[in-house]
Amino acid sequence: MSPHEVLSNPNWFPVHFDINKDSLTFLKTTREALSAAAFLDQRFYTPNDEFQTVRLTDAIASKTGHAPISWIFHTAFCCSTLMARALDRPGKVLSLKEPDILMQLANARRMAGQNGHSESQISETEKLVLNLLGRRFSAQEQIVIKPTNPANPIIKLALASADSCLLMTSPLDDFLVSVIKKGEGCRGFVRTLYNIFSLDMTGLSQLPQRQAMTFTDLQVAVLVWQHQLEELTASAQQFPHNVRAIDGSRLPASPAKYLSAASQFLGLGLTDADISDQANGSIFKTNSKFSDISYDNSVRANEADDIRALHHEAIETVIKWQSTIDIGRVYRFLPAQALV
Repeated sequence: MSPHEVLSNPNWFPVHFDINKDSLTFLKTTREALSAAAFLDQRFYTPNDEFQTVRLTDAIASKTGHAPISWIFHTAFCCSTLMARALDRPGKVLSLKEPDILMQLANARRMAGQNGHSESQISETEKLVLNLLGRRFSAQEQIVIKPTNPANPIIKLALASADSCLLMTSPLDDFLVSVIKKGEGCRGFVRTLYNIFSLDMTGLSQLPQRQAMTFTDLQVAVLVWQHQLEELTASAQQFPHNVRAIDGSRLPASPAKYLSAASQFLGLGLTDADISDQANGSIFKTNSKFSDISYDNSVRANEADDIRALHHEAIETVIKWQSTIDIGRVYRFLPAQALV
């Protein structure tokens, strides 16, 4: 199969690039599979699937056009996957949730100095990946992409391309409740996020590693939450017309209201009937990442109440601590214009 056939066909989904090996790997898939997947990363495919590899430099030289993309950037645990799922509508909107290749882009920029990659190499690869993710299965269909939150640094690339972005966040106490509810694995996850974000040359990078090791899991979660707000806020201030903010914790209780506003801002063209079908269908009655598990707003609220009752002292303690910390710069979250 020729490189052109792979690059021009959205059934070939980009999953990995390697600048040093001059390679770009694609997975053969379908629109239905892309739409259904909660994670377009290693969990999405197996070694037995069909792959094609083309030279990265050949792909860059092909100058694949960049159609407009709509984005959902987020701070984790704020119903961003739920929003992405609910906006997906065959023939009108395809939502791509957490493509791993975007995380690879963010890490390539983070590690460019250590890996010896030039700014032009990183920039050309970034533009290529966005072009490839923007390929449509039909001319009428819009693309919505929700990156994983450690890939948030690519928001600058998206906004520089004049794409529209939703910034989904949640209050600090909601974030902490989610960390507690998800258990020991999630506590480890926020520490991993801390290590990743400390490479972004922000306030976290100024903390000595020995000091960071003294923080509790919930203190680390506070710093991770703040870092993301700072990063998203800086981008919102730079490109105010392309960005709208949403408190994702409000989505499950008022889905039609927020889906309608998101569709209008992102230019997705969903009708009132589309919105009603999505808001009243199975999406808001099942787990956003595991659709075979029943889960709705009442279950979500009851779980959160139970966590707050059981862990109120720990939550209150770290929230008070958050108001006193200074790690080299003042954290402020100046929200973008609200979606609703």
